[in-house]
Amino acid sequence: MFQTEPILFLQQLGGPFATDLLALVSALGTRDVYFFVFIVVAFGYDLRKGWIVGQALLWTTGLTIGGKELFALPRPHDVDSRVFDPILGRPTQEAFMARGAARFLGSLPGDVVAFYRSGTGIAWGLPSGHTSVFSALCGSLALAGERRRWWIALLAGGSIMALSRMYLGLHFLADVLAGLLLGGAVLVALDSAFGRSESWLNVSVERASRQLAEVPFALWLWLAPAVFLPLSLNGEAQVSPMLWGLNLGIWQSARAGRLAGATGGLRRCLRAALALGVGWILHIGLEISRSFSLLERSPLIDALSSFLELWLLVVVSVALARRLRLQG
Repeated sequence: MFQTEPILFLQQLGGPFATDLLALVSALGTRDVYFFVFIVVAFGYDLRKGWIVGQALLWTTGLTIGGKELFALPRPHDVDSRVFDPILGRPTQEAFMARGAARFLGSLPGDVVAFYRSGTGIAWGLPSGHTSVFSALCGSLALAGERRRWWIALLAGGSIMALSRMYLGLHFLADVLAGLLLGGAVLVALDSAFGRSESWLNVSVERASRQLAEVPFALWLWLAPAVFLPLSLNGEAQVSPMLWGLNLGIWQSARAGRLAGATGGLRRCLRAALALGVGWILHIGLEISRSFSLLERSPLIDALSSFLELWLLVVVSVALARRLRLQG
């Protein structure tokens, strides 16, 4: 599954239209797209369902980055110069040629792996982050919509993203399969905890507020995110602070009875637009404050900024929507 032949086969089949289309699909797997979808679901629809989407995105992101650091394996274009960038129309390196796995279940050559692990600064491939997070997004949207066969959305979205990443020479078959399995595992956990008929998704706002104080939720909200602290301390990803910020904002909104939004298409659109504006202002403001801060950029400052960005997004957006009578 670490062979480059399937990728070369896909690239030979493709043309300008396929390249543009699959590049567009790959571009959907970015932070801005995920942030936009989360805000639309959470503030344009329901905060509880947006929370499920946010959990799926952040947990899958953290586990994916941890997996990349654990396995530390190069990408197809790093091991075979025959794999080219379809957009640029040329190979991305010339150091290795045809150094993928020799057989389907074989591993990458040890000298190639050792070369890249010695400090070349490349982005690791296994598992595919685009595949894992995008498949989790598609599945979480179906789960939040109370679709019992959420795995269909996960497989459909993940397969399309996997095809684009292989065609672009960025991932092996093993990478994208690992991404699909990882996204699916996160969705299974969320479905087991919150997807049942009497789960937090379906109960009243008052009962949801009480459930947030129970031990299982307390463990999920406050203790579980600490598993990603090593990534935060190393400056890899601020997943723990983002989860804590999101969870604290939702917890405060639940305590105030502000989880459910007012109905009506116009009000939903206005709430989503308001939250998008708040998120943009917060992101720009925090970036400017860090640029002019006397403190040097550090994992601690990044962690605080990531926490504040998501916590303030929820709290400020809900408060403004309440004041403008857009929130139920």
